[in-house]
Amino acid sequence: MSISLTTTATVSVGGTTIETDANLALTYAEIVFPTSIRLFFNYGTTAAQTFAKGTVVPQIIVTMSLHDGTWTSNNGLSGTALSAGLTSLQTGLLALRNGFETFAINAEGSPPLSIAPGTLSAWTSGMF
Repeated sequence: MSISLTTTATVSVGGTTIETDANLALTYAEIVFPTSIRLFFNYGTTAAQTFAKGTVVPQIIVTMSLHDGTWTSNNGLSGTALSAGLTSLQTGLLALRNGFETFAINAEGSPPLSIAPGTLSAWTSGMF
C-alpha cells in the first residue's frame, strides 16, 4: 500500500517538469529498541503493488519516541501520537522484535543452523 497524494509533488527546472510523483511510501525504517523509530518516506509512483521512488523530490524523515509518542519530521512538522496510535505501533513493533529473535534461534536452511542458538525470552510491552 502507498499513500495517494492529494496534490502531486512536482519539481520543475527552468519551466520544464523533471519529476511528478503521485504517491508516497515508507521505504526504510530504523528501530532503536526500546527508545525510538525513524521512518523514511519517499515520493514516487505506484503501479500493481510496485513502488518506484522518485529521484528529485526530497524524502520525509520522521523520528518518533517509542516511550511517549512525540515525533518530529524534517519538513518542519511535529506532534505527539495519540495513545491508541502509539499503543498500536508499540504492539506491532513488539511482534516484529519477538518474531525476528525467534527467527534467529530457529533459522532454517540447508543444513539447519540457528543464527544464535539459545532460548527465547519474549519481550513484553513493559520494554516501552
